Amino acid sequence: MAIHLVTLKSYENEFTANLAVTRLSQYGIPAFINMENDVIMQPFSTTSSAIQLKVDEQFMEQALEILKNYEEEESIKAE
Repeated sequence: MAIHLVTLKSYENEFTANLAVTRLSQYGIPAFINMENDVIMQPFSTTSSAIQLKVDEQFMEQALEILKNYEEEESIKAE
């Protein structure tokens, strides 16, 4: 079976993207970060959402649900 990576979500910073990768890996979903070159060349640039979180297409729906639940949990903790 071939792997077909899709962009699940985009982030403005690498730290937040890595948190998402870690959360997905806890559920057995391999995830990858793809950073566009302009972020590497200009790390303090105001370009938004240049860090892409990618997963295999077969995990897309499950990964979206996991991240949605995680973000809701974090939102409640912040209140």
